[in-house]
Amino acid sequence: METWQTVVSYEGKLVRRNWLFYLFVVGVLGYASVFLIPWDIHRGWWSRIVFASSIPMRGVYFLNLLQSLVVVFLVCDIQRRRNKAESREVLFVRPLTNARMFWAELVGMALPFLVVDVVFMAFCLFINLVIPDSPTNLWVYFSFLVRDVLPTLAFVTGLSLLVNRVLRHFFLSWVVLTVFFGVSYLYLVEPLHGILDFRGSLLPESFSSIVGFVHSEACLLQRGVFLLLGLGLLCVAVPFARRLCDVPSRHAFYHVMGGVLLVLAVGMGYAYVEKFRIRQENRKAYREAFSRYEEYPKVRIETHDITYKSEGNRFSAESWMTVVNRKAEKLERLILFLNPGLEISNLTSEDGDVPFRRDRQVVVVERSLAPGDSVVLEMKYGGYIDQDVYQVDIDDDRYFAPRRQTRWVERLGKGSAFVSGNYTLLIPEVLWYPAAVAPVALQPSRETDFTDYTLRVKNPKGRMVLSQGVTERRHDEVMFRNLQALTGLSLCMGDYVKRSVVVDSVTLEFYTYPGNDFYLKPFDGWMDKIATKPNTGEYWKELVGKCRDRVEENMPNAYPFKFLKIVEAPSSFLHDYSFHNNVQPEMVFFGERMWESYDKPGDLSLDKLREESVQEHMLFHDFPPFLASAGVERLFADFHWSVASDRYAGIDMLFGKMANPTLDKLPLFPSMLDSIAPGGLEGIIRGEYFWGYDKLVGMKVNQLLAYLTTITTWDSVCAYTREFYESARFREVDFDVFMEGFRERFGQDIQPFVDEWYTTREIPRLVIKDLVFRQTKEIKSIDFMVGNMGKVDGLVSVIESYSDDNGKWVIKNWRGYLVKPGEYKRIVACQPREMNLFLTTNFARSVPERFMFGSHGVPLWKGDLPGERVEILDRDQFYPPGEIIVDNEDEGFHLIDSAGSKLKRLAERLAKEDEEEYRTGSDFKKGSWGRPFIKQDGVYGEEILSAFIKIAGNGNCKAIWTTDLPETGKYEIFVYQSRVSAGAWECSYESNYPGMKNYYTVDTPEGSKEIELERTRDDTGWGSLGVFDLSAGKSRVVLDDRGMSSFEVTEKWGNDKYAQVVVADAVKWVKVK
Repeated sequence: METWQTVVSYEGKLVRRNWLFYLFVVGVLGYASVFLIPWDIHRGWWSRIVFASSIPMRGVYFLNLLQSLVVVFLVCDIQRRRNKAESREVLFVRPLTNARMFWAELVGMALPFLVVDVVFMAFCLFINLVIPDSPTNLWVYFSFLVRDVLPTLAFVTGLSLLVNRVLRHFFLSWVVLTVFFGVSYLYLVEPLHGILDFRGSLLPESFSSIVGFVHSEACLLQRGVFLLLGLGLLCVAVPFARRLCDVPSRHAFYHVMGGVLLVLAVGMGYAYVEKFRIRQENRKAYREAFSRYEEYPKVRIETHDITYKSEGNRFSAESWMTVVNRKAEKLERLILFLNPGLEISNLTSEDGDVPFRRDRQVVVVERSLAPGDSVVLEMKYGGYIDQDVYQVDIDDDRYFAPRRQTRWVERLGKGSAFVSGNYTLLIPEVLWYPAAVAPVALQPSRETDFTDYTLRVKNPKGRMVLSQGVTERRHDEVMFRNLQALTGLSLCMGDYVKRSVVVDSVTLEFYTYPGNDFYLKPFDGWMDKIATKPNTGEYWKELVGKCRDRVEENMPNAYPFKFLKIVEAPSSFLHDYSFHNNVQPEMVFFGERMWESYDKPGDLSLDKLREESVQEHMLFHDFPPFLASAGVERLFADFHWSVASDRYAGIDMLFGKMANPTLDKLPLFPSMLDSIAPGGLEGIIRGEYFWGYDKLVGMKVNQLLAYLTTITTWDSVCAYTREFYESARFREVDFDVFMEGFRERFGQDIQPFVDEWYTTREIPRLVIKDLVFRQTKEIKSIDFMVGNMGKVDGLVSVIESYSDDNGKWVIKNWRGYLVKPGEYKRIVACQPREMNLFLTTNFARSVPERFMFGSHGVPLWKGDLPGERVEILDRDQFYPPGEIIVDNEDEGFHLIDSAGSKLKRLAERLAKEDEEEYRTGSDFKKGSWGRPFIKQDGVYGEEILSAFIKIAGNGNCKAIWTTDLPETGKYEIFVYQSRVSAGAWECSYESNYPGMKNYYTVDTPEGSKEIELERTRDDTGWGSLGVFDLSAGKSRVVLDDRGMSSFEVTEKWGNDKYAQVVVADAVKWVKVK
């Protein structure tokens, strides 16, 4: 034993004296001092200290990375020194077995690192303790040390020792280990759900003060894999020692033990990956089950009485449902939906037991129901919640992908439901009770069911119980009675602290967990304090009115409910999902401790409190943005109306966009339009959700609105839509009623247009030409020509709009103009100058579909503005005879790159896999042409406003335009001088900075002629290359990529560096008469 301790002591000294260990100590302490201590807690540090796990998680992330690198270098360095064996010869002749020698060396080397790890975690804990309002939990620090640090240290040490003992060459071992860890860090973090990442850097290990660690099982499996791998590799490394001793060897034992540990590690890894595979298969099955019954007519649940009883991680419930058939035909069976983790033990009606069968989450009730009839069903069910049924149309790669906030290294995990003895949170989307319609956000043809709910929660065990409606508390039961029919019911139980106030007729309730309500402390006792003021009534009325105006000023409707319950939820609840299911009727769930806030909540500087109290500032300036970030707008826009139609699937969602119109900011790409062509609007509504769906649906809705404004004014359309919207409050109304009412009020039947609009697969092909924007001090005017080259009617619109405080476009006026196939028009429209002006083709092949005209940067028009008009043009006025234009989108356009490859057509470039077909920003490359970019202004295009771009080079890259001239003669050739200006970190990229030049070559019968075209600031548009005598047949214009080299310009703020970019867009041949 004494010899063993001597080896441990000696190895420990070797490690402590090594300069790499000193570097490790300085590195971890320096990182903690610089990056973990919030030196200015008032500015942007809140997300870094918000949870008890925030500081240790960030610390361990760096500790594992640095410690792994140091251990690799240190083991290799010790092996190099050991090869000399000068100072260790006395130990080599002592009677100590290879195994005992190996473990002694290992312990001696590991102890200094473990000591530093413990000191580092203690230092992090100290930081945590001294930061105000930052939660501290000793168990969290112990968990990170044992669960994260030790497995990584064991794996890295075991692998390093084994590689060194097998290869027996320190430099080769160092190279192999460095390559392995580099590949692991760069490429093995995300594959197979992170099972290959020895640091576990994406595991969801955030600690919630509400529910604790959220994915402990998966985290323990993954970390256990590397702990067993590390121990297994250490055992395998023992027999590779070269030293001989006078004690018999036990090589076989260590081979077997190492093999067993490695097999166990592989088994645990397989179990980890298999768990995700099974979940993916389940989600696929749930998705298919929804699809199988999507077309089947659904019943409605008129009343629903639920009794809920908690049973630890499970629950049981009973439902009494009044099921109604509101369809025109008899239903042979009834379709209901229930979470697949819940088993139905009994289903009865007034006639006795009712047969049923389960198809995953679908409950098929074998009972017929005539039109207008109803039946009362009693269902008993219980079990656990399978969270994977939540929003099954979310792409599985995204649903299961590990995520983290890259700036703060916080790994929150993802959860859509919580059921335990301490905390419960259930929303309708997880189907915790029987539902008549599928709550799938990405199912375009989803329906809405308004139900009168009553909820009884048995024996809540002292926990606060939250749900929609009026609360009635009894001895062992809490009951909720809804005041309106609702689209869904939520349930939340926990140790909440409640604060409430009545504002007008709405009861506002704020629920937080103990210790998480520090930002609300200023309001405790505040009501009693202001009650002593002599003008309390006036002050309170003014306060409430101002706060309400701040909240509702940008909302589409008045608040429709009697309650607004704002509830703190675990940080992982619906994290990284964009469907705002945290907003439910009457309830809003916000992130624990307001973790998404950039600054600490409630932390106000004295500058902000000069004219307002803390409470006033928080109510007026902090509360409205907080509600907006939580998605509270949905409470004002959704949940309280429904429009249905047997003819138009998905009309509920479509009418919602009609009733609350706006101009989206989503980009449009040509491939999106290609995706709608096979099935039209009806096809994408009934099909699967895909990228670009929201954009296309919004464009189709805009097309319908544009058509309505050709019949009557925008104010009339809004007023009628609002009336119909109000008539559908808390009930379901058929869209046929909307169309019939429109016909009665405005004298035109819109159903033929709506039928065509909904089913057509044709896309209008609108071309905008000669667009001119003018403005005076009072008026804005746009003057343009439009032609319809397609087979169906097209609509262009002039829209007057402004942006609210949240960046949303609010439409003030909308005028639509119908353009029939083969029709050409000149349109002049004027609007007051106060707001932004938009010209949009609504739904057409035009990309982008919208032009915006602001007030800044456009000089005032000095002459008279042309009067408003709509003129019919003939084709020659729209396309002057003798003009030929070849755009970069046309067949006659080709590119050559710097390698001298063959000519490339645009279509061939776009066919490359794994490349975006277009970019919304410029693709700057020097050795070759970048991908085509789409731009609203500064480039040419009939349907697609695009161009190619590259950084100026030496002339090897070329763009070529060719056309067939119909006859010999004089032609003036124009090139479209596009404008591109983009700033980057290293320099600014410009296409038309003064002094920059473009170099064109024109092929003529006499030979090639080079034209040098100098650019200026304001030369955007067609620029002439000159007049040329050209023969009938092929004519070619070439642009090469020569240009100015990078240069610097001295400005008053310093030096700016510029680089020229060359833009390839369009060429025009005009026959000279």
